Order: sequence, then structure tokens, then C-alpha cells
Amino acid sequence: MRAPNHLEIKQQCKDAINGIFKSIGRAPPAKVYLDDQGWVNPCIFADDLVVRFNARDTHLPKFQREKIIFDQLRSIIPVPVCLKLDDSRALVPFDFMICEKIDGENLEKNWATMGEELSNSLAYQAGKLLAIIHSVELPSFGEISKIGIFSKPKSWPEYLRLILNYHLDEAMQLGLFTEKQKNKFLVSFEKGVPLLDQVKTANLIHGDFHFGNLLYSDKKIAGVLDFEWACSGDPLYDLTHLRDIDSKWPGSQDSFNQGYEISGFSAAEVKKMKIYTMIKNVELCVVAKKFFTDAEAKEFVEITIK
Repeated sequence: MRAPNHLEIKQQCKDAINGIFKSIGRAPPAKVYLDDQGWVNPCIFADDLVVRFNARDTHLPKFQREKIIFDQLRSIIPVPVCLKLDDSRALVPFDFMICEKIDGENLEKNWATMGEELSNSLAYQAGKLLAIIHSVELPSFGEISKIGIFSKPKSWPEYLRLILNYHLDEAMQLGLFTEKQKNKFLVSFEKGVPLLDQVKTANLIHGDFHFGNLLYSDKKIAGVLDFEWACSGDPLYDLTHLRDIDSKWPGSQDSFNQGYEISGFSAAEVKKMKIYTMIKNVELCVVAKKFFTDAEAKEFVEITIK
């Protein structure tokens, strides 16, 4: 998901680090290096701090969401401590967030080489942590920050409708779908609204929960990262893409399910997850068209219209 000028953007962010440290009363850092995985949000490790930049989706309040969530979750799960959220865009033309660095190894990077006992334990812990996240109830559905383009839905299906229409409009402008295909998506969604309307509690949704966003240390999950896509609604919105994690992290599914305490899904839940998959796929088609190759974008579109 790299922007075409991602190297230029990364350098711009790196060049701003001394000024950013000065803004929090710190001397220039002795050690500075770029995280090579920070494609969407450039991420810079500087001494004992981590500075991330919302460089791609500048219209979205991604770090505003994260700060709210970090402050709320810190007492119940391991999340970063936010020292500063700067949305003034005075030092760089992007929002940026400064957090204390969490010591730990990336679970995804090390999955293939760790022993079965440790991998089973960490997958179990991951499921348990996600269940804790989903147990948090929020006062309203949708946008955590209450700012931005999806800020005022009154129900879960209303929030999803806002998202779907927004990404369909983007897709149509990019020429990804025909009018007939667009209408098919909308009809499919509206058919599912009575089912979606049964979601009456706005539970916290991580939005991008996977093993690449987990750190571990001393046989324990030490950090749950990247809540920038978080929202509030149906926890199945997260679980939809966590039903076949064995394909990415072999041997993880059973332990993860045990940690979360999932034994299976009802027919109604499966129907909802099909709707959630459709919405996410429409969004991914737009992302692929903007940031991937034409061949990859075409593949996403073909999968979505089936």
C-alpha cells in the first residue's frame, strides 16, 4: 500500500524528527531509523520513542481514534503510551503521534521459527486480548473520534451504509465497477439491514487485528498496535477476517479460537460476515487501484464482483 512518492514522504518525515523532539522538550535523538514496514504510516524509531505519521489518509482522523483508545485501554491490555498527538501540521504536513516504544518482537515475523508451545500460547493470548477489546462498550456507533466524514451515524447499519457509499463513489470515479454492479452491492447491503439492525451494542472493534500488529516478549503479548481503523459496532466485523488465520500463521486457529472462546458461527452471523466482507472488498478495490499494480487491482475487482 505504498504511495507512489513514499520514499520522498519518508525522508520528509525523518527530516522533521529533530523539530518534533524539540516540540516535546527533548534534545535531538542519538539514534533514528525508519521502519521498513511503515508503508501506509511512515514510522520512525528515535531513541526510546516511536513517531508515526498519517501521510496517506490525511483526511481521516486515524491517530485521533488511536489516542482515545490507548487512553481507554491502557489499564486492561498492553497498548502504547501516547505522549503527543499533533494535528496542527506545522512541523510536517501530516498529523503525527509520538508514543513510548514497547520492547518486544513482532509475532508475525517470528511465527515460522518459534516452537509449537510458544506459538500456541501466543495465539491463545491474541484471541483472549481481542475478546477483551470487543468487551469494551462505547456510547455510540461508528467513528471513535466523532470527527471526520463518518462521524454521526445513529445505528450500526447507518455507519456501514456511509462507508459503503463512500467507497463505491470512489470506485465509480476510478471506473472500477459498472452502474449495474454498484446497484448490486447496494441491494445486497439493504437486504441485510434488518439483520445488521439487530446489533444494539456499540462494542470496540480493532479494525486491523492480525499477528503483524502484535509484539511479544518473555512469552507474553507485550503490545497491541495500530488501532487507526478502529470503530464501534459488531465484533464480527473483526472476526470476519480471522476465520482462516491458519493460512497465514499455520497452527494458530484453534488456539486463537480457544482464547477468544469461539466455537463456531450461526447462520445469521455468517450472513452478516458476508456483508462485512463485501464492504471491505469494495474498499480494498479502491486502495488497490490507487496504490497497487493494474493486475493486482483487476484481481481485487474480479474477486469482489463474484
